This record gives sequence, C-alpha cells and structure tokens, in this order.
Amino acid sequence: MYKQLQAYFRSENDAEDVRAKLNKLHVQNVQVDTLETDYDSTFTAPLIARIGTTPNTAGMPAYPFKVMDDDMLDHNNEGRNVSLECEVHEEDFAEALKILSENDGYVDREQFKSF
Repeated sequence: MYKQLQAYFRSENDAEDVRAKLNKLHVQNVQVDTLETDYDSTFTAPLIARIGTTPNTAGMPAYPFKVMDDDMLDHNNEGRNVSLECEVHEEDFAEALKILSENDGYVDREQFKSF
C-alpha cells in the first residue's frame, strides 16, 4: 500500500535532489511544482527525530520522525514555494521521512499530527 507524501523546499534544485534520493525507494507519481510566491506557508514545519519508536496508543508503529512543535519552530518556513508530491510504499515511508528531514524538507503539520 502506498501513502501520500508532500514536502516543501526553497528551490527547485533542492526538490529535484530529494526526488533523486527518493528514487532508490518504492515511490510512484513523483511531481515537483512551483507554487505561487505569495501563498501562506505557516502550515508547514520541519520533521525532527523522535526520541522513541514505541507503538502509539492505537497500536500503530510510530515513525522515527515527527513535526516540530510550534514552540520550537523558528518560523523558517518562508520562501518554500516548491512542492514535491509522491506516493511512497508504506515499507519505505520512514526512510522517505528521513530523506526529507536530512534535506530540509518541510511538511504539512496537519498531515503528521497523528504520527
């Protein structure tokens, strides 16, 4: 089963570098797009390493990354007008999140609240 993943970057080169790194995983429908320059980017946040990877209360495995809490955010999300969208096989999802984290990719914080 594949999961939807979307990330935001400062430049098309950054997004294309991540696309190349994601190609080693089971991904499909990878697209890189430039967004309007005046869109509201306050919904995005970086991924940070999770301290523990024990199952969450629903019994689902926790991913090794989570969205940075608002009080820790430095609001460095401005100027991220290039999006990368893809579908990642669930077996590779944690590795895809690691690639995003290592390459300064920001994600929609609402999508990751349950992780």
